[in-house]
Amino acid sequence: MVHLVESAVWAGDLAFAVPTREHGAETGGLRGNSFEIKLASWLVRQLEQKYVTYLDWRKQRKLDGLAKRLWVYGVAPN
Repeated sequence: MVHLVESAVWAGDLAFAVPTREHGAETGGLRGNSFEIKLASWLVRQLEQKYVTYLDWRKQRKLDGLAKRLWVYGVAPN
C-alpha cells in the first residue's frame, strides 16, 4: 500500500481532538494554524522534481489489480 501522508496533526491549542462542522466557528478563525500535514518523503521528492502525471480519477476507480497498474504505466509520460 502506498502512503501519501506520513502524519496529520491538529492544532494543539484546540479544546477538542478532531474538529467537526460544529466547531467551524472556532477553527475558521485559525486560518493556517488549524492543522499540519506531513507528506511522505518520496512524494516530496517527486513534487520537487516536478514529476507529475495526471490520471482520470473515474477511470482509475473502475479498474482493479493488474489492469489498474498497467493503465497507470501506460499513461505515465516516461
